Amino acid sequence: MKTFCITFRRLKTVIRGGTTILAMVAMMLVSTALRAQTVGSSAPDFTLKTTANVTYNLSDFKGKVVMVVVFGYSCPYCIAAAPELKAKILQPLRSNSNLVVLGVEAWNGTSAQVNAFDSQTSLGIPLLTQGGSVATQYGSTYDRLWVIDSKGVLVHKGSTNISGDITSAKRAVDNALSEVALSVGFIQADVVKVMPSSNPMIGSGSMVFNLPTPSKVTLSLYDLTGKLTATLAQGQYAKGNFVVPVMREDIPAGLYIYRFESNTGIISGRLVIK
Repeated sequence: MKTFCITFRRLKTVIRGGTTILAMVAMMLVSTALRAQTVGSSAPDFTLKTTANVTYNLSDFKGKVVMVVVFGYSCPYCIAAAPELKAKILQPLRSNSNLVVLGVEAWNGTSAQVNAFDSQTSLGIPLLTQGGSVATQYGSTYDRLWVIDSKGVLVHKGSTNISGDITSAKRAVDNALSEVALSVGFIQADVVKVMPSSNPMIGSGSMVFNLPTPSKVTLSLYDLTGKLTATLAQGQYAKGNFVVPVMREDIPAGLYIYRFESNTGIISGRLVIK
């Protein structure tokens, strides 16, 4: 009897230990999954359909920048944010073929409910239904903005509502688009090139340039009277590709002339900042 009790106690200890180990493993797996959705990690793929039954896979847009608008079909904050979202991101960048914007409905509403949201907001983007599991997968919720760069990396995951996150999301989009410009042949020629990330530049953006050889560089902005407004870059630069931020809070809205001086000469152009 004594032997049986000792054996039973040992068995309970093993079971408890096994349960503890299983719990620890489960926690580690959950923790790893959560970490995988943080900024800087690969964005999980997803497949969703529009109300018209058109299928969209995130992986189909590798090589492009993807912004995801996560919404609830009757969320008043999502609806209220639509005009600013259109004015500051969707309309200025609509012609940029390197940007894809998708809406993901996180409340798992019906097609009729999602169509009603579309009518109220007129965002003009594909609205994907039954996206609650995708929001959960990303460790996010509705009324949020995500930005995924051309390499499939999550570079922005909003932690506040859309209306309070538009400026930060726009900056992430501009930076990601600048990297695309650098990678698709903009700087493969053996000549100096320079360009804005977008023109007009809504809010913050960047100037991108390449140097086929080391050079002394000055990149400046002038207003239409010829007055120097900002010096964006100055100094000796190595051979390579460079992204220089243009911060809207430092430069008033208006029409400017950018002037890029290097050892090989001067390049200038017009830049509209809104």
